[in-house]
Amino acid sequence: MLQKIKERFELGRRYQFDPTDLVAVLYVAGVVLTLCGLGFAGTILLAVGALVSFVTTCLFAKRLNLFVIGITILVLDIYFLMV
Repeated sequence: MLQKIKERFELGRRYQFDPTDLVAVLYVAGVVLTLCGLGFAGTILLAVGALVSFVTTCLFAKRLNLFVIGITILVLDIYFLMV
């Protein structure tokens, strides 16, 4: 089972930075802050993560569904910041 996980996520390879790594860290930190009662700070981190994800998608991805997901998350985070 662990071998399949290592193969699936290519955990045996040398680490190479990807912008989505930064997005994942921002999302995790944002969710933790939100769950700890710091909703505004968490939402800011989620919005920054969504913005990084959206820009990365616009520059490198060629999938329409990723573009739609990025816009949707960004709009939702902006809404939460305004409310």
